[in-house]
Amino acid sequence: MSQLEVLMTPAQREEFTRWVQNVSLTILKCRDQQHDFPDWDDHKRNKVRRQRNGSFVIRAACKRKCGVVRNRFVGTDGYLTRSNKLSMDYSQAMPANRDPLKGYLMPDGARTHGGGFTREQRALIRLEIIARLGEWITDEDDDG
Repeated sequence: MSQLEVLMTPAQREEFTRWVQNVSLTILKCRDQQHDFPDWDDHKRNKVRRQRNGSFVIRAACKRKCGVVRNRFVGTDGYLTRSNKLSMDYSQAMPANRDPLKGYLMPDGARTHGGGFTREQRALIRLEIIARLGEWITDEDDDG
């Protein structure tokens, strides 16, 4: 393990493990494999709005329905605007009952300093995905 690797405390590991075990598979897939946003020409899933200044806002929800929405801000020249190139809207990524163990964003008690996931947290996410897909896993020497 590198000296730069952020380690979780036992309390953070416990809280993170509880979150991983309770959150939906959809959210775990987005957290492991990134979001699946629609192509720009998918007029059913994208909303493109022209601003008064002629620039555009392209708003698209993740196709996996994890609740995350991507906003892209494109200037009249086609460049992503400097002030807000890309933003993610997490306001819809929380269940109606506001249960932090079911929302897209991990609970505060599971966070480590440094932002993002640690290598250990990513490994725990992958192990949980594999555990949930257990019925589809076959042995290497299996022909079926």
